Amino acid sequence: MKATANHSKINRRLCRRVDIGGVAVGAGAPIAVQAMVSQPLTDIAAVIAEVNVLASAGATIVRVKCDNHDAVEALRQIVRAVPVPIVAEIPPAMEYARDAAAAGVACLSMRLREPEPSQDLVPFIAQARAHGVALEIMVDMRLLKDAENDDLWPDQLANAALDWAQLCVDQDFNDFLLSLESADIMLAAAAYRRLAAAAECPLYLSLGSNRGQRGDIVGASMTLGTLLRAGIGDTIRVALPHEPVEEAKSGVD
Repeated sequence: MKATANHSKINRRLCRRVDIGGVAVGAGAPIAVQAMVSQPLTDIAAVIAEVNVLASAGATIVRVKCDNHDAVEALRQIVRAVPVPIVAEIPPAMEYARDAAAAGVACLSMRLREPEPSQDLVPFIAQARAHGVALEIMVDMRLLKDAENDDLWPDQLANAALDWAQLCVDQDFNDFLLSLESADIMLAAAAYRRLAAAAECPLYLSLGSNRGQRGDIVGASMTLGTLLRAGIGDTIRVALPHEPVEEAKSGVD
């Protein structure tokens, strides 16, 4: 018996559009696939070569870790030489935001250290606005480590992200995305569903395994697929340790 394709339409979640270096994210745009480079930024030639490979494998946005000043300096050359926009994951320190934005990255990604909004974010918003770059706010479940009831964590994680989003909106800044971090895949999925129901901004889904264990990777892939079929997720990364090309290919698949 011949198999037939499932052409059922996925109703994408409605949200506003954010531009990341010319790549539209949200507002019904195609889901943007991301991958993380594995080479140290200071090896400029190797990073440029790897970004080109990732782009050929289907990544439309490439991420880099930028956690030292030598890496920031290298970014200036890298950004000018690659065909896709760069997201820089930076520490929550103003000099990194200022210098990475000035180097030409398309988006600044920050993992927040506080569960509740702080005016400390305002200068980072100002830097993003001044350089015309997007801001990605990552809220980590570990911020809620003192919560007494695990069942409440998805709501608390989603609400924490919404509170940070409101701070951006209060600053009349809308070029931001939200992302949730959790080692518990099911908790992350539940939190993303709650966040998707309330947030107006695009969502970045990054699920995978830092340990590289097959069970973790399979579980993360299934969860990511379930969220995408529910119309949740505007840009994604299938996080695979030390396998950036497979990240890009898996994201496309």
